[in-house]
Parts: sequence; structure tokens; C-alpha cells
Amino acid sequence: MRPVVLSLACCLACALNAQVLPELPQEYLEVCFPTTENTITVCGSGCDYANGQLQQAINAAQPNSTILLQAGHTYSGTYTLPAKTGNGWIVIRSNTTDAQLPAADQRMTPAFSSLLPRIEAPAGQTALTFLSGAHHYYLMGLEVTTTGYSFDLIRAGDGTQNTLESLPHDIVFDRIYIHGHPTLGTKRGIALNSARTAVVNCHISDCKGEGQDTQAICGWNGPGPFKIVNNYLEGSGENVMFGGANPDIQDLVPSDIEVRNNHFFKPLSWKEGHPDYAGTPWCVKNIFELKNAQRVLVEGNILQNNWADCQSGFAVLITPRTQSGASMWSRVTDVTWRYNILLGSDGGYNFSGHDDQLDNPVSTRILMEHNLAYDISNVNKMYQFLNGTEHLTIRHNTSLNAGTTTSAAGDPTLFLTFQDNICGFGNYGVCGTGAGCGNGTINTYFPGSTFSHNVLIGAQGGPNGNPS
Repeated sequence: MRPVVLSLACCLACALNAQVLPELPQEYLEVCFPTTENTITVCGSGCDYANGQLQQAINAAQPNSTILLQAGHTYSGTYTLPAKTGNGWIVIRSNTTDAQLPAADQRMTPAFSSLLPRIEAPAGQTALTFLSGAHHYYLMGLEVTTTGYSFDLIRAGDGTQNTLESLPHDIVFDRIYIHGHPTLGTKRGIALNSARTAVVNCHISDCKGEGQDTQAICGWNGPGPFKIVNNYLEGSGENVMFGGANPDIQDLVPSDIEVRNNHFFKPLSWKEGHPDYAGTPWCVKNIFELKNAQRVLVEGNILQNNWADCQSGFAVLITPRTQSGASMWSRVTDVTWRYNILLGSDGGYNFSGHDDQLDNPVSTRILMEHNLAYDISNVNKMYQFLNGTEHLTIRHNTSLNAGTTTSAAGDPTLFLTFQDNICGFGNYGVCGTGAGCGNGTINTYFPGSTFSHNVLIGAQGGPNGNPS
């Protein structure tokens, strides 16, 4: 019997050390434009409500109704969307015919502005706020903006709800043109603090600020699931971020997040020193950041333009943050990142296992595969590993980077697979703080890793790396 016992022990040890891949989202939202039985018109004359009575029309609308707004008219003010009884949808949309708007699977662009009702908030205020318990709202074919600098153009939940039951839920933003002030900027396009919410086929731009974080989309107090698909997204701080503020709901982690087929973009008119620079130093940090999230799929996106400014130039950050210990449950786990293109950045990917020296859950089960990166400068590294990430798999990626392949510091990264990748060697290839380059770093910062079948490309006339 002794050989059997030893074999089982060996198998158990192998299983404990095996690479664990991430879990995909447990739920994907289906977005279908709803049919309704009742129509409410809001326009200049001959309608159910005059244009100045938009809030009255929203308050009066019952589930299973469509509110038609007048194309080309500006609805100035702030509007709230309250909770209703019943699960029928309330649609708020342009009275422009479907044939004149982008098709159901096409992205909105500013070129359609004249065909859209314009909801315009005063400076410093929010155009649309979904109140506690608001649900089953479908917004399509609208323009949402502000007369000056504002904080959130749309609040799907105001971030103060402290129970799951009080959150807005079942909300769809479809083919919406959302934009901040062109010269003064706006902090955020959509504050996504809700449940079961989709942002699809939208154009969100001019989310930019001086000396502060701004985002096209940011969520921190909503559980998900979230669907962010086929949008154009501009944000100078982060184009999209989850986490970064304390959830008012204890133990909340935004979950089941689908991010596909979007164009993340920072205009070069924001970049000091570039020929297109327009003169305002908007604070640029990164393109995509997860500070508190789980079961995330990021697939088929284009992430374009990022540079060292208010941060060091990494385009993508997976870095759990607890706000100095206020939300110690914050984590980033089960992230699948595949078939994405990153171009025009001063750095690649930064992975952090935990919030500096705090004992919050360690980032684990992250898969990066089949991605392309090019025009990545030598300002920062292609991959940075900090503070003990676990079960990180990086495989089948092509990265045309001028900077060093990797850097590492802090606690070692456990169960790393770095395999079948093509990367630039840069100045030092694979290096870590105080460990030298090559095997010294692998042994110190990636113990027990699989690091094989990669091609590290050195520049002509550059340092001579040891292939082994």
C-alpha cells in the first residue's frame, strides 16, 4: 500500500502547484430593443407633453411605454429616472425613425447629432440620474452633454446606495452620444454603480480633466453584471475603470464584466509636445484599470494612445486598491484578456498582487493570450510584476516594444506561465530589482514558473542578451 500512498501524495502536490486559469463571467447580458404598447410624445406642440415638461413625462410614464423626444431639440436641465412598479421597459429615445439612425449593431457617432434630442446639464450638474431602485430603462438615440465642466454626465446609481436592493438595475444605454465640454472637459461620462447594466454602441468623448482622474466609464458601487460592447471611449485618466473608490455596500466586488469590441482612445491633441497638442494639459494615466473586479472578459478591443504624464505610462493596470485599508475585501481575480490590440503607448501591462503592504486578497487567475501590442516606446516596460500576483498566464502574445521586456519587485509572482510570446528585449530583457537579469530574476521573482518558448528581440546594435 505504501507505493499507492506516495503516488497519491505526489499527485496531490502536482495538483496544488498546477496553473489555475480564470473563470469567465457567470452571466452575459442579452440586449434586445424592447417593444412597448404605449407611446408618450414630448415636443414643441401637439404632443402629450411640451418640451419643457420632460421630467413630468418621465414621472408619468408607466412600464411598457416609449417616450419619444424631439430630434434636434435641447432639453436643458437635470433629469431623474425614478423607480416604477412592474418589469415592463420604459424606452426613452429620439423620434427619428430607425432607418435614419445607426443599425442595432452599429456604433453611434457625432455625425448623427442633428437627429438626436440633446439633454444638456448645467455646468457642475448631472444630466441623467437613476434613482434608488430605478429599473428597466432603455435609452436609445440621445445626445447627453453639459454647458461646462461637470462631474458625472450620467449616474446609474449615485454611489450612495448601501444595499443591493436599493441599486438601480436593468438599464441599457444604446447608441447614445455622450460628451463632455470640448474645452473645459468633464470628469466622467457614466458612473456605473448599478446592477445588470449594458453600455452598447455608444460614443463617449471629452472626458478629461486637469490634475484629476477622469473616465469615460467608471464603476465602484455596483455588483454587475455589466456589458460594455462596441463603444468609442475617451477618458484622459482612465478610459474605463472598476474600483478606485470605497463601495458603500459591504464586501461588494463588481463582477461578471464583459468588455468587447470597443475602441479606447486618447486624442494626441491632449499630449504636450505633440504637433496636434491643443494647449490644455489634461491628466493622462492609463487606458484600462481594474482595482476591484472579478470574472472579467476583455476581448477584441483596440486600445490606442497612452503616455507618461500623471502616471508612468503603463496602458493597462491590474492593481487591487483598498483606499488605504477602507475596503479590505477589494480584489482583482479571474480576468481573461484576449484578442486585443494595444498601440501607441509608453508602457504595456502592470500587474500587482495586493495593495502595497496591505493584506487584502491577492490578484489571482489572470490570463493574457493572443494579444498584439505595437508602437510601444522605451519609456516603460512591456510587463511589470509587483507584490505577488498568483496564477498569471501570459501566452501567445506578440509585443513589438522598444522598452525592457519585464521588471519585477516586491513579493514574488507565484505560478507564472510566460510561454510562446514574442517580445522586444529593450535594454535589459527579463530583469527584477536586485536580482540581475535572466535566470536571476526568474528564480527570485517567478519561482516555480514556466518561462519557455519565447522570442526576445534585440534592437540592431543593442545589448547582447543570452538566449538561455
